[in-house]
Amino acid sequence: MMCKRLFLVLVFLLVPMSQVSAAPSKTQVNAALEVLQEAVKSMGPTLVSRFSLAELEQLLKQQGYKEVKVRESGSIVFNHDGTNYVLQLYDDGDLQLYFGVSGIRLTASAMNEWNRTKRLSRAYLDSDDDPGLEADLMANGGINEEIVSEFIKVFVNTSAPAFENFLRENGV
Repeated sequence: MMCKRLFLVLVFLLVPMSQVSAAPSKTQVNAALEVLQEAVKSMGPTLVSRFSLAELEQLLKQQGYKEVKVRESGSIVFNHDGTNYVLQLYDDGDLQLYFGVSGIRLTASAMNEWNRTKRLSRAYLDSDDDPGLEADLMANGGINEEIVSEFIKVFVNTSAPAFENFLRENGV
C-alpha cells in the first residue's frame, strides 16, 4: 500500500514536470523532494534482512537488559529480572530466543498441553530431559529494531514467565 502511494506521488510530481518544455525550477524540485521525503517517512522504519551480533548486542543494552554477552557460537546471553535468556542469530538472519531450566521434570503429556494451548512459543524436553522454551522470528519478510525489540519483550515478559508458572503447576 505504501509503495503504491509512493509511486503515485512520484507520478504526480514527475509527469507534470516532464510535460513542461523547460527544466523544472529549483523551487519545483525542492518541493518535489520534500513531498517524497514525507512519503518515505510515513512508510515507517526501514526493514532489513538481518542484524549483526554487534547490532543485536547494542539493541539489548539499549533496551536495558543486563549482563549482555556475545558468545563465539553466534548467540547472545542476556539477563532480565534475574533470569538468563539466549538470543541465537542464524546465518539467514532469523532469530531464536531460548529459556531453559534444570531440576524440574515435566511429563511429555504436560509438555504437549503447553504446546497445544499456548501461542508464540514452543516447549520441549532437551537431551537431559530439562524443559526448554523457544520462539522464532523469521527475517525473510524484513525486520527492524522495533520488531526485534517487541519479539524479545513478548518472550521475556509474557512467554517465559507463563512457562515458569506452568512448570511450577505441572512439574514433577
